[in-house]
Amino acid sequence: MQTTKNNSCTIIFIHSILHMKILSTFNTNLEKELVHEYRVQFGKDKVMSVHKSRLFYRKYVGLPIAWYSVLFIIAMYFFFVEDVIEPVMLRSFVWLFGLLWVTLFFKVTRKWVDYKMDFLIVTPKEIARYDQSGMFNRQIEKLHADKIKSVSISKPWFVNSVFDIGSITFMAEWDNEKGDITMEFVDAVEAQERKIVHVLGKDKV
Repeated sequence: MQTTKNNSCTIIFIHSILHMKILSTFNTNLEKELVHEYRVQFGKDKVMSVHKSRLFYRKYVGLPIAWYSVLFIIAMYFFFVEDVIEPVMLRSFVWLFGLLWVTLFFKVTRKWVDYKMDFLIVTPKEIARYDQSGMFNRQIEKLHADKIKSVSISKPWFVNSVFDIGSITFMAEWDNEKGDITMEFVDAVEAQERKIVHVLGKDKV
């Protein structure tokens, strides 16, 4: 009886630890919470968040699902148009596409996490880039406003130029150990860059 009780307590304890770990490293509302917190501190017009473009979502989440769905439908049509289907062939078909679905799920989920939970927070004091990798890994890069040497944008491809999507790079001073910080796949990148420079107070220099 005592052993059962101890096991139950252990399970509850482990569950609590995992629950706290997930909440601390996989919070889908983190961006909103940070923006609210910093706006209270600096003011509404002095805080902004930057996240990935919708084109990133369409390219790495929507498009793979659409292509795979089309491929699956075409394969089903040519496979089941046969009058007689061998059981071995049917099982092979199910296993093959099942494996592909699982692979696609993990790949798309990883990109969805990047789209949903990778963002940049800009305040007059600093910029902070949050990079979520899976459920238990979040990397945070911070750079104090005084250590930012310059802010630059890059639109390397023709499509990026047409849709005004690009990367924003914060160049750090040479004595800064953390180095430069880059936020990729940003919509309206030129307008965003101007807003960031204004929030950081760099447009007055």
